[in-house]
Amino acid sequence: MSEPNKGIKGEVQNFFCKHYPIPPMAAKSVEISLGSIALKNLHFEDEMGELYANLDIIYIGKSGLACKTPIIKRMREVINDWDKEMAAPVKFTTQGFTEYATGRQRKKGEEGEPIPPHDAGIIIRDEMSRLFKETTIKTMSDTLEFLSELDDCYIESYRTRTYGLEGGKFYYLVLFSASTETFLAKMEDEFFMQGLGNKILWVCDDPPEVIKIDYKTFFLPQLVNEEWQKLKQKIINYMNYLTNLPFPTVMMRDDAAKIWADYKFNCDTRARNSKGKFDGSFIIKLPMKALKLAAIYAALRNNFDKKNMLTIEGKDMQEAINDLGIFEKHRRNVMEWWSNLRRESRDQLRSKSSKYDKEDFLRFASDHGGLCTMSEISAHFDLPSLMQIADVLAMAVRGKYLEVITDGDKQGKFTIEELKRFKPARGSFPQVYKLTKEGKEYLGEK
Repeated sequence: MSEPNKGIKGEVQNFFCKHYPIPPMAAKSVEISLGSIALKNLHFEDEMGELYANLDIIYIGKSGLACKTPIIKRMREVINDWDKEMAAPVKFTTQGFTEYATGRQRKKGEEGEPIPPHDAGIIIRDEMSRLFKETTIKTMSDTLEFLSELDDCYIESYRTRTYGLEGGKFYYLVLFSASTETFLAKMEDEFFMQGLGNKILWVCDDPPEVIKIDYKTFFLPQLVNEEWQKLKQKIINYMNYLTNLPFPTVMMRDDAAKIWADYKFNCDTRARNSKGKFDGSFIIKLPMKALKLAAIYAALRNNFDKKNMLTIEGKDMQEAINDLGIFEKHRRNVMEWWSNLRRESRDQLRSKSSKYDKEDFLRFASDHGGLCTMSEISAHFDLPSLMQIADVLAMAVRGKYLEVITDGDKQGKFTIEELKRFKPARGSFPQVYKLTKEGKEYLGEK
């Protein structure tokens, strides 16, 4: 294929902003993600080793208002027409995805076709919460941890009894999701502290102001479709061009390198001085994101030198840093939204007569051998009214997060130490509550 005279930078963003009521950065993120998967064969080389251009982006907006479906639909069209093998599974277990990536030959007599290995792919998901094969806390935690590890383009190896050693291979993954608050409501602190949440570029902004549609063209979708088909083919041609780069490494001009070095120093300083428990680990990763974004921007505008090596210039790096400032602002919007959702969720689980909720009591039981009594909780939380405690514990029992194993004449099985802890000097045993499997999953415990 002949080399295009110019790239496609800005064209995808302009199309989506022109036809759909979405924030500009949401439209630009489509362009970024398509460029990211097209650069699957590209990597940086510096003092830290190799760095790849893969990025994870999630567009968060309120259901029905964020206009997310057209983005997902158009992106899927591009990937399916470009290379269906690049469409990674959108619902999976970690073991299933590992098998998909590494491939597996079927044993004699085993049903199904052999699974060929895969080295790269893009997950395009219309609601991130539907990504999980199961919705238990543990399963979601495992899946998110798996995706977090894949940010380094590597699937860790592990051994199973059935299939032996699995994983231990390179896999280039790009993630793009347009999601609602449903996904945020499921996330625990660890997601933002040390997991995938710190590696995602977030888009969370109000949609543009409402404009009156042009009734003369709204019901003539063929006009938009014709425009889209032309653009889609141009995108596919350019993605093919980028995928077949003659040189897989990147050259950085001195002006770009200086801008990046100053930015890294600034980010490192901010991360070190950060007082928020969630901010430092996000900020420290921004310089690596800047390198990836700058490479994508340079590639999308077809900035190759005379030897056909992709070259990052100062303007590419500056644009990447400016955009990361917008992404960081959107992340603050996400964190505020998430905090409010968490507060609302805990309020729903809280007794009207108590300032403590179910999670507080479950964690107390977990920290004390999985067992607790009302009197222990009363002493620990300084709650003199047992009615307040009973109200919350009753909700936990109804939800099967706790079970009553001792109540009056009913006595559970205890160790000697537990008997010393619970057996009264006289009278009947108190009610002893035990943390159930569901309770442990709720807390994210294995």
